[in-house]
Amino acid sequence: MNALFFSRFFKNGLCGSTLLIVGAALLANQGCTKVRHAVLPMARIEGVKRPFFTGQILDTKQQKAITYPRLLEKLAAANVVFLGELHDNPDHHLIQIQILQSLSNKWGHFALAVEFLPAQNQPIVDKYIKGEMSEEDFLKKVDWPEVWGFHYHFYRPLIDFQRYSRNPVAAINAPHDLVRKVAAKGLKSLNQRERALIAREIDLTDKQHRAFLKEVYESHSHERLKSFEYFYEAQCVWEETMAQNLAALLKDTHTKIVVICGNGHLVHGFGIPKRLMRRIKTPMVTLVPYTLKETTVIERDLADFVWFTGKYFRIPKRHPLKKRKSNGEIGFDKKARNN
Repeated sequence: MNALFFSRFFKNGLCGSTLLIVGAALLANQGCTKVRHAVLPMARIEGVKRPFFTGQILDTKQQKAITYPRLLEKLAAANVVFLGELHDNPDHHLIQIQILQSLSNKWGHFALAVEFLPAQNQPIVDKYIKGEMSEEDFLKKVDWPEVWGFHYHFYRPLIDFQRYSRNPVAAINAPHDLVRKVAAKGLKSLNQRERALIAREIDLTDKQHRAFLKEVYESHSHERLKSFEYFYEAQCVWEETMAQNLAALLKDTHTKIVVICGNGHLVHGFGIPKRLMRRIKTPMVTLVPYTLKETTVIERDLADFVWFTGKYFRIPKRHPLKKRKSNGEIGFDKKARNN
């Protein structure tokens, strides 16, 4: 999901440190009278008095914090596990690889479905997973800077884990150029060939989803996007196409699936989960990593589980295709795009 599609839930930033609290307590015990206590950001769930802090995992149905082993039990019981992210948040990707490794121990064989690659790249992905091409060739052939652009370092552990485990990776997204075209000119602008590359069925009637995205749209200025209707159509094209590809994967392989995608495609089930459930009934679960910046209120239906994370620093997007002369590893072009 590119920079055009983000919401008020994901404008997150700094968090406090428990070390400050410990230090303040020690000073107080030594007789210091002027102590400034750090105020940690916290979250509350609607109707629940107890707060939740960075590092805790919230079970929104039980309305309480749970342990990682308990979370894993819940995730392993599903056939489809949706793991959200802020694309440039390293903590969120660490959570993803941790869960991937843990589910592998429980499931064995499973598929990893990824938002960051369009379905048309599947033959390239298959060759790379089988070890038939280098990482550099893989990134060039999928045109990583154009189709995604966020640092490949964020996603390398996920892809490498599947390669070494001999488990498949499924590219499920719609072609990004078509999504951009719909956002600018609407679904009606697609020709017959282009229309065949996205979901056959695109539902534009979900009033709650529309209202949610209307708020997102109006909270930001848009130089290129002049129509909310086209903006909404583009978002639905994205999510319906991913849902259709996931449904096909479930029917064809009958395997467990972990889905990696942006938080905006998961919150409240609006995006991919409900659209997948419309196509095929199967046990599924959603986990949203949520960066705490300040005290906030979490809606109970935000996701099945919310993993609270702390401070992180944004890293500019750069092209990961330039070789370092020293050791031949993939580096970053200094003149890379930043969009």
